[in-house]
Amino acid sequence: MAIVTIENVTVQFVNSGKGFKVLEESSSGGKTYKTQWMIWADQGHGFQVGDRIRKISGLHGAKQGKPWTGSDGQERQSIDLSINSPRIEREPSETPF
Repeated sequence: MAIVTIENVTVQFVNSGKGFKVLEESSSGGKTYKTQWMIWADQGHGFQVGDRIRKISGLHGAKQGKPWTGSDGQERQSIDLSINSPRIEREPSETPF
């Protein structure tokens, strides 16, 4: 597995276990792109929706997601991205993980 690092993300969803979803935003060519990542922590994480995280790095995972239909009527396939066994750097004002 490859190691991936994402920076300056916002928590979008927290499940009852050890996982949470973050939103990564980037820009290129005048367009803004949004990528959702599911983070699977080895221990409890203590995050809440809206929390900002400075950096997350860990093992990259990907699996085929559910198909969806675009605004043009074409069916598309999604890919669910995840980071496993993460190392997390919280914002400076928060307690380190």
